[in-house]
Amino acid sequence: MGKEENPLEFEFDKIKQYVINPIEVGLWETTFIAQPLTEFSHMINNFFQPISNQSIPLLTTLSNMYYIANPINQGYNINAEEQKYINDFISTHKIEIINNSLRINNESCVILPYSHYTYAPKIRVLSLHKTLGENLQNILNELKYASFEKMEKRFSPKNILFEPYFFYTSQISDSIFSSTQEELDYFKNAFDSYNNKNNEESMRKIGKAFESTLTRIYETLLRKDASLISSIGKLLNNIESEVKNILTDENEVKKYTLNNISQTIYKECKNLENNNEDSVQKTINVFKGIAESIEMQLKKTDQVLFPNIIQGEIQNILELRNQVSHHNTTISTNENAINMLFSYIQVYLWWEEASQSITNWDASKKEIIKKFEELRKDKTILNFRYFSEKCLTAPHSRTYSSHHRSQII
Repeated sequence: MGKEENPLEFEFDKIKQYVINPIEVGLWETTFIAQPLTEFSHMINNFFQPISNQSIPLLTTLSNMYYIANPINQGYNINAEEQKYINDFISTHKIEIINNSLRINNESCVILPYSHYTYAPKIRVLSLHKTLGENLQNILNELKYASFEKMEKRFSPKNILFEPYFFYTSQISDSIFSSTQEELDYFKNAFDSYNNKNNEESMRKIGKAFESTLTRIYETLLRKDASLISSIGKLLNNIESEVKNILTDENEVKKYTLNNISQTIYKECKNLENNNEDSVQKTINVFKGIAESIEMQLKKTDQVLFPNIIQGEIQNILELRNQVSHHNTTISTNENAINMLFSYIQVYLWWEEASQSITNWDASKKEIIKKFEELRKDKTILNFRYFSEKCLTAPHSRTYSSHHRSQII
């Protein structure tokens, strides 16, 4: 089935692009002045007992209509005419609750309160498609519920573009982590903690997911047990140092150890005692050769397993994790939790992408690591083609009992 025939697949392709690079994809931001304007809207908004005082009325209304149209059991106190209207409304506008999120005509949306209103309550709708804002405007017009204010495509500022990053990642998390249950579990716990405003715990779980990924990288490439390595920092240092050792020529390592260099310098200094022009020039040439060799060795310290961009994301994760580990509450913000998740997803996707490029995992460690060294220089690997072209698993509709119904808010 092509993308034109499968709106859900088309939506997921857009989510994948967003998860890789929100700034490149951008978001549509639509603002409404939102309040129930009719007796019917008030009735629907209060149909189920609300759980949270911070519920957004519009979201409550649409979700309640969905549950009325898709009842778990019969016996709702609503007349036949209203029931038919709600059923037709939900069907016409294709309103669904999937994975605890609102979808309108096969498109996910994030509805947030607007924090700077003065006279009337406002809501902001963030979405990947312009059509979602337009469809929502039609819905609100029909319900006589709100008035449209503005719609614009956002590529800046960063804090708006990344605001729904946890949400959209959660929509496809089962497919992102399809081969790694441990990382999936850590992410879901991080997502739950984030939703419960516990950013510190969310960042801890992302740190645990990162540790799990590093362990897989260590054990896969070096074919050693990582269980005795006590920290993420040591795990990362061991990966880099052992990879360098495997890639470095053994004779070169032996020739340019500190002891051998020291002995060569001492020997040549002793020769200077003869103080004739030929031996001086010879010693100068020897020192030049040693200097060039040391320079070559120093340059090799830059050769690590990870591309520079991924190395930067790793450092970001480590810095945020270390600060959270010291219970620095000032660092445990929404923005930093999102920032840490984005860096982790980049590292995870890079490893998955690089792993797919290895055609013979039965080759020696050195052969495989040499292949990774080649991949490190290949900038196209950071396009994450394997992930972009991967067929994702569509989410399944879930129906909840009535006392859970406003938890999507």
